[in-house]
Amino acid sequence: MNVVHAGGPCLALSRLDLLAAVGVGAYPDLAAASRATLKRLRPERPKPAAHRAYDEPYRRYQALYPALKATGQAAGNSFRKE
Repeated sequence: MNVVHAGGPCLALSRLDLLAAVGVGAYPDLAAASRATLKRLRPERPKPAAHRAYDEPYRRYQALYPALKATGQAAGNSFRKE
């Protein structure tokens, strides 16, 4: 059973998969399951051009956030039962 798990939201599920595999006897322990199924990837390096591409949209987000936060809170309050 060779599986390469990705990080991010799937990481928690991959840990559950490994525990289940150990639980059903596919691997003797969690360390063995990890060695057999997980692969260490090379680290990601920053990409300056990509970073610059997000600068302006992020500034707009920061400027809009206070108004959007208040609107979201007001909308959430309208659904609360008193």
